[in-house]
Amino acid sequence: MLNGLDISVCLCVAASMIGLDTIHSQVLSGDQIDSMPEHQLERMVGSVSVFYRVTPRHKLCIVKVRF
Repeated sequence: MLNGLDISVCLCVAASMIGLDTIHSQVLSGDQIDSMPEHQLERMVGSVSVFYRVTPRHKLCIVKVRF
């Protein structure tokens, strides 16, 4: 799930509306994406279930490294 919302709201939406297991999920913020090198994001993106506080630029970066 990619969302611009706060982590608590994002996790609530992910759990209640989408049915993601938010207790055992990895989460990553837009700020964390900004601070990591691309190769680290490439390694992590497959295991992260919830991306929060992300901008359209972050979303594009996630899609590029994932696919």
